[in-house]
Amino acid sequence: MLKEAAFDLNLDLERCIVIGDRWTDLVAANAVDAMKILVRTGSGKKIPREI
Repeated sequence: MLKEAAFDLNLDLERCIVIGDRWTDLVAANAVDAMKILVRTGSGKKIPREI
């Protein structure tokens, strides 16, 4: 999904930030070399601080 958005919107994913509250959001950001931020609300409350 990130790669499709990058193509459609002409984005450089290495200069983008993915903000999410799930482990899978961080994995997706990592896969495209984007900066990642974990929001510790919602599902993010359950993720350990040391990732």
